[in-house]
Amino acid sequence: MRDELARLSTIPTSSSRQIHGRRVVRQLQFISVDNHTSQEEAEIEFRRQVSRVGGNGVINMAIRRHRGGYISIQGDAVKLGVIV
Repeated sequence: MRDELARLSTIPTSSSRQIHGRRVVRQLQFISVDNHTSQEEAEIEFRRQVSRVGGNGVINMAIRRHRGGYISIQGDAVKLGVIV
């Protein structure tokens, strides 16, 4: 579990359409997780889903807090390359 969390925490994210120093090679899939009471749990589940579809980055990421304390996260899983 600890190794998975360490690996997932290295997935870069951005609220915009780009990630500094990287180029988006391919946009893979829109990812959304809902109804978590902890932002940490929501982020871990979100990053797990990004990883499952083969993503190594996230663009257009948005975190929303809803009434009742629930948190949702959404964004686009992408395949990133290095800018040369």
